[in-house]
Amino acid sequence: GSLVLLQPGARIAFPRHFPANKREVYLEGGAYFDVTRQMDRPFFVYNKTVVAEVLGTSFDISIVQNKIEVKVRTGKVAVFENGRHAELNAKEKIENGVIVTPNQKATYYEDNRHFVTSLVEAPVPVADTVKRGAEPRFIYDDAPVAEVLAALEKVYQIEIILENERLGKCPFTGDISSQGLFNKLELICQTFQANYEVEGTQILIKGGKGCN
Repeated sequence: GSLVLLQPGARIAFPRHFPANKREVYLEGGAYFDVTRQMDRPFFVYNKTVVAEVLGTSFDISIVQNKIEVKVRTGKVAVFENGRHAELNAKEKIENGVIVTPNQKATYYEDNRHFVTSLVEAPVPVADTVKRGAEPRFIYDDAPVAEVLAALEKVYQIEIILENERLGKCPFTGDISSQGLFNKLELICQTFQANYEVEGTQILIKGGKGCN
């Protein structure tokens, strides 16, 4: 029941029948996976020097020069170094890899065997946070900035930190529904002479004139 879309030149290998306790596939190149959830049969994707382990989720794997990127759309993915999987317990997986959630990506640098987690280039609303078939609306009339940011956090499942707490009390008016997340933040920041920075998997809003 799972779906795999291969990028040009990519190849995938898998058994005719999966065993009862796991599903394992071997990938060369890049692909998009939409994995059917089976609690008792985790899904493993082996790609060169990394392994992605999921129960049921959707994610992309791509290879860019000497690094491998895993971008998560829904669910949660554990990404760790490729080794003899039977010898890796839960503790070792954490020490040798990372956990990636929606709108995040894990980049593995093969040269120094190092993982870096960050946000994807264009975050999208997480399916679990909005009604099926409906587009999330962000229309405000004198709403506190803190309320607007809390709504963005919920829909995109990304932590947004407000450095100047007084800015959270400022009223914001506008319709930012059709904008991407970073454009939404840019419009909010311009209104109050603030700016935002992406730091790892978080967004930090800095400066700005606060309100009493």
